[in-house]
Amino acid sequence: MAIKKSNETIQVTPTAKERYTKLKEKREKFVDRAQECSELTISSLIPVDGFNSSAKLYNPFQSVGARGVNNLASKLLLLLLPPNSPFFRLSVSGKTKEELEQNKELKSEIEKSLANIEREVSKKIEQLALRVSVFEALKHLIVSGNVLTYLPKKGTMRVFPITHYVCNRDASGNILEIVIKENISPLSLPLEVMEQVVKDPDYKKDEDIELYTHVYKLEDNKFYICQEVNGIKIPESVGTFPKDQLPYSALRMVRVDGEDYGRGYVEEFLGDLKSLEGLSQSLVESAAASSKIV
Repeated sequence: MAIKKSNETIQVTPTAKERYTKLKEKREKFVDRAQECSELTISSLIPVDGFNSSAKLYNPFQSVGARGVNNLASKLLLLLLPPNSPFFRLSVSGKTKEELEQNKELKSEIEKSLANIEREVSKKIEQLALRVSVFEALKHLIVSGNVLTYLPKKGTMRVFPITHYVCNRDASGNILEIVIKENISPLSLPLEVMEQVVKDPDYKKDEDIELYTHVYKLEDNKFYICQEVNGIKIPESVGTFPKDQLPYSALRMVRVDGEDYGRGYVEEFLGDLKSLEGLSQSLVESAAASSKIV
């Protein structure tokens, strides 16, 4: 957005909160669908708007949906991260492979070195406890069809449901922009940023504040990342990442051309789950009524 002042043009960059609010409009129909699917499977995955610790979740009259989601997520987890064996294989290819065929001793040493690398990577995955986060991400993909993962260089993976982020893609489905919304304690902020937040007249003590993480693509095929609180940028969070090293991944289960968000696997069987829910509810209520007949 540009503002003209006399003969000068001042460029005003929208804040992360403004971008989140604007992109949120395109996400609403996908969130409504995801909440409907979650209600008939695992209600705690994507609760309804306004849910808090004192509210009650919907209890379905059947558990077929929940068992199906957990069973499918478990099988996908075993395929992605099989226990006691590496999920990938390192090998030599091309002209190097042809040259090694003539030197058996060197070929054996290289294969042993590659096997050691495979074991080290598998060991690192076990140390990071990625299975728990990956299992949670798979359940979100099955139910809502969308999930955002964050894998830093230090620390374990974080998983964000569709209700906590918005994204924008190009025609090919590549990510152009991501905005994440979190509620954090002001005590977790750097001292200089927390002092500015406390001076805000709308600040309330002992209440969480909104933290926005803004990720967008630059012209040189890099991604710019920064975090904002009340429109204040956190200096430690500002940086750029090459495209192949971006720690954020917006995943989709079923891709639809022209849409920024995907579709869930549960959505394809939503009609059966609705019918089963209605029949189960009628059966339970009729059984309860029959038990009162004298």
